Amino acid sequence: MDIRQLRYFIQVCKHGSISQAAKNSYISSQGLNMSILRLENELNCKLFQRMGNGVELTGAGQLLLPHAERIVREMDAITEAFHLHGRGGQVVNIGCAFGVTAELIGELTFLFQRENPDYAVMITELRDLECEPSVRRQEVDLGFGIGPVSEQDFESWLIYSSPYCLLVHEDHALAREEKVSLDLLRSVPIMIMDHWNRTYSLINDRCRERGFEFEAQYLAAEVSTIHRLVSAGQGIGVSVISAAAKLITPHVVAIPFDEPDLNWNVVLFHNRGNSLSAAAQALKQYVLENCVRFQSPDLRQCKPKSL
Repeated sequence: MDIRQLRYFIQVCKHGSISQAAKNSYISSQGLNMSILRLENELNCKLFQRMGNGVELTGAGQLLLPHAERIVREMDAITEAFHLHGRGGQVVNIGCAFGVTAELIGELTFLFQRENPDYAVMITELRDLECEPSVRRQEVDLGFGIGPVSEQDFESWLIYSSPYCLLVHEDHALAREEKVSLDLLRSVPIMIMDHWNRTYSLINDRCRERGFEFEAQYLAAEVSTIHRLVSAGQGIGVSVISAAAKLITPHVVAIPFDEPDLNWNVVLFHNRGNSLSAAAQALKQYVLENCVRFQSPDLRQCKPKSL
């Protein structure tokens, strides 16, 4: 598997057509099709269902897409960073918890680099519980993780917040509820992010305060997988209101928990007492000044009948 195969795969996903993806990628349809077939052989699965008027993603293809997009995005960031370094520019390395790049930091860093062409941002996506060690070891200059983080070790700022929610299929008995209680999780197994994600510990800690532990039906590495499984009627899951509004998965209803302080909180943080480079300081200031435009939308706008 190489980066070019993943780029072609993403193009086919985008256009739903081998011929159109080939045209946009400046390659023959036969050449692109062979690249996809080689990728399928390497992964030992079918990524697309060939239809009369194009192609559709299979379940395996849906699982691969977010990983492929992340890998391509990181490779592009590495290339840009080293090109800038060769021109004498400054690079700031940041570590982002999964989901934070797409939700917030990707757009902010794009705008930052457009306004500050002498700086480049190199993003490393990390599992939630890897963010603090990465900053502590100075592998990255700034962390964008899910709070809370250690106040003893880090200076931190809350930059984004969105409530947790329960995902149910639109035919589920709970689909018409305005809010749900965490007590529901006493008796119903859930699909939730795995142990490396702060979501797992936050929800579990809150349940323990009520005297029980939830039962996990499925532990996911990507929240989009939970949305797709709920859409397919495979159970109920835990997500975040803002993610549900953006993913727009068919037949899925997102219902906020009746817990006003149970939120997915994104924090910017760095080692306490460490001096930042000019590039890192400039990015930090830019994020703090501009993150308000990404405030979580009103809950009433995030719960249409079918997300």
